[in-house]
Amino acid sequence: LVIGMDLADLGAVRAADPFAVLASIDESRLRDALMGPFDRKTVNIADLLPTGSQGSRHVGIGTNFPEHAAESNSDSVFNFPKFGTATPARTTVSAPAGSLLDYEIELCMRFDRAIASLEDFDAAVKGVFLCADFTDRIALLELADPDDLDSGFGFSDSKSGPGFFPTGPFLVIPHDWASFTRDIRMMTHHNGEPRQDARGGEMILNFRELTKKALADMQEPRFFYDGAFVKLAPSGQIDQDMTLMSGTSEGVIFTAPARHDYIEMGLAYL
Repeated sequence: LVIGMDLADLGAVRAADPFAVLASIDESRLRDALMGPFDRKTVNIADLLPTGSQGSRHVGIGTNFPEHAAESNSDSVFNFPKFGTATPARTTVSAPAGSLLDYEIELCMRFDRAIASLEDFDAAVKGVFLCADFTDRIALLELADPDDLDSGFGFSDSKSGPGFFPTGPFLVIPHDWASFTRDIRMMTHHNGEPRQDARGGEMILNFRELTKKALADMQEPRFFYDGAFVKLAPSGQIDQDMTLMSGTSEGVIFTAPARHDYIEMGLAYL
């Protein structure tokens, strides 16, 4: 259960855009309501809407945490377009036939406006939320170039699909996005065992730097998806209905083959 206040009770507009709702209420009134008694509402987490932006394509980021870059044998941060709409925190994912699904979590950021420059980024109101990223590892192994993860092949096909973009139940709109994302902790567990455990401050590139990198990679249709080459974003900017992802921290279930794996494969071949 989630317990909180309905901003409409304080005079906010009812709208699908959370930025519009927050902008419609005076911050001092919200602060006063939090300090005093207020009418609490109780909502089941299963009834909450997705926190992610409502578009069908987003800016995915690869190997933006040092330890994950090391376990993936990657020496740089890279972009790729991710296709699919955000789903709620309580959801299910169907594994396509012949796939091998893996999951991980990362931070995501959405904006109250389109981002075409760093000036737009600095001026924008930013919302931060937890997101999960499902990956078809069979598709990734078949399509990606292990010697050049930034080749534009493999990641869009393997990380896009219905239900592949679940989002957490809470959207945080902080005054200071940098300090908030730096201190936030992300964890996943697999069969009760911890897998991922990282702080946002471990990111190689922060969200402003990721924005700069993405905007510089908008010109060429160099990303292969569903049999055709596409641009990172069709409009040459991060549209308001797009999400900017942080990249995955270390500890994903799937890891690159180790030395003993190559030995076993060689022996099996012989």
